[in-house]
Amino acid sequence: MVPRNARNRIFFMHDGAPPHFGRQVRAFLRRVFGTRWIGRNPAPHLWPARSPDLNPLDFYFWGALKAIVYGSSRALRTAQDLRDRIEEAVATLARNRAVLRRVRDNLVERLQACIDNGGGHIEAGRQAQLLRAIGADGSVLFVRR
Repeated sequence: MVPRNARNRIFFMHDGAPPHFGRQVRAFLRRVFGTRWIGRNPAPHLWPARSPDLNPLDFYFWGALKAIVYGSSRALRTAQDLRDRIEEAVATLARNRAVLRRVRDNLVERLQACIDNGGGHIEAGRQAQLLRAIGADGSVLFVRR
C-alpha cells in the first residue's frame, strides 16, 4: 500500500500495449495520475518502445515469478492450482526485502547507464554487465560478470 502523502509523487509506467491503451484507459490514467504517467504517444511522458532494461517487472519480476511457479515439483492439475501457485510465488517475492533492495539498486544502476548514454540504448557490453542471474528463491540475483 502506498502512503496517501506519497501518491502525488508517484508516476505510473504504462507499457503501451494496444489492448491496454484504449481511450478509456488513457482517460482513467489522466484522471488518477494527471500528467504523472509514462507511456507511448499520446502519454504526457514518452516511454521508449522495447525498453525492458528500465522496467523491474521485465528485468526481474516475471523471470523470478516463472522460476518459482514452474520450478516446483508439485504438478499443476487445474487452473486453480496455477492461480494458487502464482499467489504463493508473489507472496514469497514480496517478503524477500533483501532481494527487493537489490532490484532497486540495480534499477538505479540501469538508470545511470541510460543517463550516461544520453537516454539512448545502452551499448551491448554495458547491457551485459547489467544483466543478472535470478535464482528461483532470489538468492543468486544480480551476479556480476
